Amino acid sequence: MPRAAAHGTCEADADYKTGCGWPAFTKPIEEPAGRDKEKLLMELPEGTRLMMNGCEVTPSFPYLMDNEGNVYADIQELDAAVLSENSIACDENGELLSFSVFDAKRMKVLSMESAMEQLGMDIGW
Repeated sequence: MPRAAAHGTCEADADYKTGCGWPAFTKPIEEPAGRDKEKLLMELPEGTRLMMNGCEVTPSFPYLMDNEGNVYADIQELDAAVLSENSIACDENGELLSFSVFDAKRMKVLSMESAMEQLGMDIGW
């Protein structure tokens, strides 16, 4: 199924797998945000390039990755993770990271809404 790229044209689904070069393609979210669950997640290694909405960012807290390449914010206060939509993790050469089951741990995954509720944040909805 085609999806819009950062520069406004439409590309095939596999194009996001080419790496972290510009224009960056966002991986489609395949699961609706729903009930909380657990997933096997690995912490992003030192030197990882984190891309959000096509821009490289310097994370101020830990990020994790699942075996499908989805990136999660580690919410340490909740001992849980939240999906970071439109994000990809690359190595220093711009190649997508490979998941390592040996470096992974099972963690609770919360929806953004659930995490904000549990942290006592007013989401204004």
